[in-house]
Amino acid sequence: MKIKILSSLIFICLLSQTALSQTYFGGGYAGGIIPTQLSNRDQGKGISFNVVQEIKLGEGRWRLDPGLNVALLYSEIDRNIDAFYSTMISITPNVAFEIIQKKRVVIAPFAGPYSNWRIVKGGDRNYYDQDNAQFVYESFFTNEVKFGLEFGISANILIGDDFSIKIIPLNYQVTRFKGDAYDPNGFSYLLKFTSSILISL
Repeated sequence: MKIKILSSLIFICLLSQTALSQTYFGGGYAGGIIPTQLSNRDQGKGISFNVVQEIKLGEGRWRLDPGLNVALLYSEIDRNIDAFYSTMISITPNVAFEIIQKKRVVIAPFAGPYSNWRIVKGGDRNYYDQDNAQFVYESFFTNEVKFGLEFGISANILIGDDFSIKIIPLNYQVTRFKGDAYDPNGFSYLLKFTSSILISL
């Protein structure tokens, strides 16, 4: 809980900065592997919405890119249960380095820790289990906070004096989980991918 509060405070403090900063808002595609109680290989896809606050660190190439991401996903894997639906809210205090600095184009890889609030609802069906010769009700619900690593690359393109777009073609989040219903002692990974286009505010 203390880590969650500290992460939120850091994010709020960063957003309060006004010198040498720029805010972007947009959205795009979201997808990935979403572990559930029933399987560690469930696949989901959907949409995401992003807010990124760029904060320059002096006159060099380093900057802070704290962000807020909301992803809405649904299952796409062909398996023998009903679909699941997932809402994921992430806070990311990323650090970026501008490897290319041109007059109208800036390209920067970024990385940093992230905290993720994940809500997953699925199953909700009755089926006949032939192995045990009985009807079984199957359902699951997940509401938890996890921490992991985020990394990716972005490109800022200046369109006019007061308008620019931010393209994030590659953005990954990785979190390690312990097991599932079939292998409780093993490990699985949440891997979320987003690809977004944002505009300056």
